[in-house]
Amino acid sequence: MENKNIFIDNWTPETNGAISDICAQTAQTISWQLNVIIGLLFVTSITVIIFRILKRNGAITQEKYNQEIDGLLFAYIVISLTLAGWVFFYGM
Repeated sequence: MENKNIFIDNWTPETNGAISDICAQTAQTISWQLNVIIGLLFVTSITVIIFRILKRNGAITQEKYNQEIDGLLFAYIVISLTLAGWVFFYGM
């Protein structure tokens, strides 16, 4: 049975460079998206803390607090899942 592995049978010095370029581009894209997810988590956390302080001081009602937090967390989840899906499918 003949081995048809392209990286073994047809290896050239240029093949190594092409593989390195693809790996570098993929890592750069995934790094950017994960940084956005972490940044959104940080902003979401700070916003939740601010809303809790406002609620404790009586500046906003419990109902308004619940609406704002639900909307904020929903937006964070949607954006994070979108970026995570992009990372997953781009990395495949």
